[in-house]
Amino acid sequence: MIALQEVTSRRGNILALESVTLSFQPGEFVALAGLNGAGKSTLLETMAGLLPGYAGNCLVDGREVRAWSSRDLARRLSFLPQLVAARLPFSVEQVVLMGRHPHCDRWFASTEDLRAMESAMALTGCAEFRARGFHTLSGGERQRVLLAAALAQQPRALLLDEPGAFVDLPHQVQIFRMIRDLCRDGLLCIAATHDLNLAATYCGRLVILDKGGVHIDASPAAAFDDPSFPQVFGPAVCPSRTPSGRPWLWYGD
Repeated sequence: MIALQEVTSRRGNILALESVTLSFQPGEFVALAGLNGAGKSTLLETMAGLLPGYAGNCLVDGREVRAWSSRDLARRLSFLPQLVAARLPFSVEQVVLMGRHPHCDRWFASTEDLRAMESAMALTGCAEFRARGFHTLSGGERQRVLLAAALAQQPRALLLDEPGAFVDLPHQVQIFRMIRDLCRDGLLCIAATHDLNLAATYCGRLVILDKGGVHIDASPAAAFDDPSFPQVFGPAVCPSRTPSGRPWLWYGD
């Protein structure tokens, strides 16, 4: 569904991506990992059509991302950025309904819009504070509401930049489990994350970026076994296995 061919992108004078070639298919749950500044956010924003000044090709459904109208692209891709203004003067319901904007053809929400909103809030566990102002929520609660808005958009691909940021551990697990189940039904999800144990548990593929390039692209188990893994994360991060054989990171002294 998404293919990048020799994509190079700059942020000002900084080379953020260099000659990145990757492809992603429906049904995949892919984790993007790497150190800060490795290019994860730039890669997601390029695929989302937010950084058009790249070299190479970035294709969505075989068409250059720059050639899609914003509305048509938003019907295919939903992007959740790392940071969103906290003081939005809207209720939770209103924020989630904003995810329906690419599908709207009237002034008021349709039955389908309301159904999508309800389903998204139920999936992310934010229906209980639906009437509250967005600005009154904690950071983790806001993140769940924004994820609900992305799901209400009913995309074919979900691009997430740190979906577990500010979210407590039980809800992080809930979010990753929920996304895994949606991907089993055909959704493509590409999520930047620093929690490689969550990624190893729920994602089928791990793409590790380093200095703007693809360092490893493999299953979590194969990525952890790659002898070059410590070159990115250092000797204090120790890839291993749990007693049941699941890939897992331990932390050294």
